Parts: sequence; C-alpha cells; structure tokens
Amino acid sequence: MRAVRPQGAKAFFRMLRDLPARRPGRRGRRRMARVLGGLVERSVEPPHHRLVRQVFFRALGGIYLIAFSSLGKQVRGLYGSRGILPIRDLISSPRMTAMGRERYLWYPSLLWLDASDKTLVRGLRAGQVLSLAVMAGVAPRASLTGLWALYLSYVSVGREFLSFQWDALLLEMGLLGILTAPAGLRPGPGRYEPSAAQVALWRALVFRLYLGSGVSKLKSGDETWRKLTACDYYYETAPLPTRGGWYAHHLPRKLQRLSTAAVLAMETVGPFLAFAPRRLRLLGFRLFSGLQGIIIATGNYGFFNVQSLVLGLWLLDDASLRRFLPAPPPARPRPWWRTLGAWLPAAPFLVLGANEILTRFNRPRSPPRWLEWLEMRARPLRAVNHYGLFAVMTVRRPESSPSRAPTTARRGTSTPSATR
Repeated sequence: MRAVRPQGAKAFFRMLRDLPARRPGRRGRRRMARVLGGLVERSVEPPHHRLVRQVFFRALGGIYLIAFSSLGKQVRGLYGSRGILPIRDLISSPRMTAMGRERYLWYPSLLWLDASDKTLVRGLRAGQVLSLAVMAGVAPRASLTGLWALYLSYVSVGREFLSFQWDALLLEMGLLGILTAPAGLRPGPGRYEPSAAQVALWRALVFRLYLGSGVSKLKSGDETWRKLTACDYYYETAPLPTRGGWYAHHLPRKLQRLSTAAVLAMETVGPFLAFAPRRLRLLGFRLFSGLQGIIIATGNYGFFNVQSLVLGLWLLDDASLRRFLPAPPPARPRPWWRTLGAWLPAAPFLVLGANEILTRFNRPRSPPRWLEWLEMRARPLRAVNHYGLFAVMTVRRPESSPSRAPTTARRGTSTPSATR
C-alpha cells in the first residue's frame, strides 16, 4: 500500500509557515505553524504494528522464562510440603473447605488437582518449555494461554511471596497477550494487522501503569515527594541497590531534586503521550525507556522494570523498527467481523481500566451493578490491577553487623559494600 500525500492539513500549515511576517502577530503564527506542522506526519497511511507485536511477544516469552526459572529455584522452600507456606496445607484447610465450590472461583488454580512437590516443580518446568515456545514463535496464542493459566495457578495460592506488582502485571500482560496474539502454529508476524482495539488495550495499560504510580505519589501526602527530596533517600533504601545506585546516591542535592521533579513529571504528564500523535508518542517511549534504564542501573526489582521496558514497545509502530529489522510481508485485509470481534473482549478491559483510574480520585463511587459484577469476576483473574510504586519513600535503611548493634544508614555515610 503506497503512502498518500496529505493535501489538507500539511498544505495548510505550510501556507501559514510561508506567510510574510509583516505584522507582529504573523510571526507568532509562523512559529505555531512550524510546531503544528511538525506534529503532522508526512504520510496519512495507517500505522502498522505486526512487527511490534512479534517483537513484543518474543520478549514477553523471555519475561515468562525469567519468572518461572526464578520461582523454580525457590518453590520447594516456599510452597513444598516442608516449605514456609505449603500450598497443600492451604488448599486442605478448613477455611477453604467451608467455601465449597466458591473456592475454585476465588482461587483459580490447577494445583487444586495436585499440590505435591513433584507437581509444583513439573508445573514450572512446563512453564519454561512454553516460554521458549513463545520466544521461538511456536503457537503463541496457545502457549500464552498455558503460561497464563500456570502462573495464575501459583499466584492464586502463593499468598505473600507472589503478591508483588510484577506478578500482577505479568498476569495482566499475559491475559492481554492471549487476546492479541496471532493464531496458528508458526504465524510469524501474523496474517492480519492488530486492530485498533488491540493496540488501545496495550497503550491503556502503559497509561495506567505510569499514571497510577504518579498519582499514588502525589496523593500519599509524603513529604519527600512534596519537597522533592525523595531521590535523596531512594538509592540507599532501594532493595538490593547496585554499585550504580551508590554513585547516584552521592550526586549533588540539586541534581537529586531535579531528578525527583523529572520522575513526577514523567509519571503524571508523560502517560498522556501514550495517546498523542506519533512523534510525541515516540518521545514518550524514549522517556519511559530512559527512566526504566536508570532504575535497572541503580536498583534491583526482579523483572518488573524489564516488563515495563518491554511494555513500552506498544508506543512504537513498525516504521520505528524497520531500521533494525526487516519488514514483514504485506498483511491481508482484515474482515469487518474480525474488527468487531476484537472490540467485544477489549471493551470490558477498557471499562475496568478507566474505572480503576477514576477510583484513585476523591469522587463519590456508586458504580452500577453490572460494573460491580464485572469487577468481582475480574479480580480473581488479576485481569485489571492497581499499580503504584514508592507512594511513601522509605527514609531509613537499617544495617546490621555481626560485631555490633544494628545501625541506620543515612545520606553521605553509606559505602558501596554497605549498599549492595
């Protein structure tokens, strides 16, 4: 499909730009025309996302592989018959028995069938195999369905050790992946372009992830965010800080306050770039990727930042990736019923996501019954989740030494060895 040269908006802004600046007001018009003209694409050809989808799902398979491999080294000690929180004891407890059949609804898990130590390990091995299948592009939709069901099985009965935000985000990404992955055994980039509804689902998740973190910081009332001193404490109190975090901790205070202000700006204003025109959306991708890269270099949050980094791929289009990857073959025209079929499952996720954002603000909440029912059904599946990190900044980091009493590390007194 050839690109079509626009004859309307682009020509209009070019006309404004070329007007002679005889009057003071026209000079401002020319500047505004340059700004607006820069936001108008050179082509009005619809954007393509098949290459973005292919790269994203292969990366998602890698994230699943990390998650299952990490849990595989700990599952016996955490959930085995002699572990800290044995799953077998939970599912056979009197409380679960009293729930009757509703326990299967509120705690959806394949481990109801068998929670022996061998089954716990075999389930994670199956997850690793399916992760490799997604990375290789083999039956992505079926493989993602199996991955989501397996990981949900552990999270539903995993309690404290699997209740982190990266677990919820992985399940939400996995569920959206089932809805948007191409069908077939080896579909490659897929025969059809992702629909507007599918792209909107992923960008709405990007929006909620970052805006939720920003709003939670502002509404917490924490003084470190209000006074722009959060980064004075962040690097030394972060879990498992890296050597890069030690050096970042000793940056000048003015730079720390500027960094805090930049984080608040990116997490409150930046999320709206997910729905902006292409050039602004690409700017949002660069900003979010830079933020996640700095967090990865200065702290250790498991695979959470890798998830956020990969999720930002949906702010791109195929034209952004063709510099690095070959263009896929032309897509087939998508029938109207496929477009309609994509909006039907996407609508509940978009409605629940919008409601989750609105409930963060002080407004009377009296949702209709159908929305309450939808929330109740989606909650056990971790379909739409609440995100928000570091709403209240930890300002003290207790340090212990075998030869003396525990101390508290403060700014300017920590060393690289003490913060690792």
